[in-house]
Amino acid sequence: MSTTFIPRHKLNQPIPNEVFSITRSFETPYIIFDFTGIRHAVQEYQHSICLLGNAKLNFALKACYEPDILRLLREEKLGVDVASSNEFKLAQKIGFDEISATGPSFTHPDQVDIWHKRTLYLIFHLMIS
Repeated sequence: MSTTFIPRHKLNQPIPNEVFSITRSFETPYIIFDFTGIRHAVQEYQHSICLLGNAKLNFALKACYEPDILRLLREEKLGVDVASSNEFKLAQKIGFDEISATGPSFTHPDQVDIWHKRTLYLIFHLMIS
């Protein structure tokens, strides 16, 4: 997927006509991301969460693999939660400072590799029978 950047617009204003004229040249399907709106929403969530004290906003990486969106979230100081070793590698590549994992899909070698990198707060769910 390629990313086309469209000039910034003001929040709560109609989407510029330029967006629609640009999209006529795209093959379908395609996704248009509103980077200004996403950044604003993240900042609003962070403001609300900071009222809780010690809480921090993390993004579930499985919700979006688009590198430009992930870089935006990293720039806004979000952490990321991963559910697989591939997601972990992507989070590292993007450069997230905080990476957590709650998914059950990590193999033992994945866990050892992650542990040695010491960049992940790994939460293991142990089932005792």
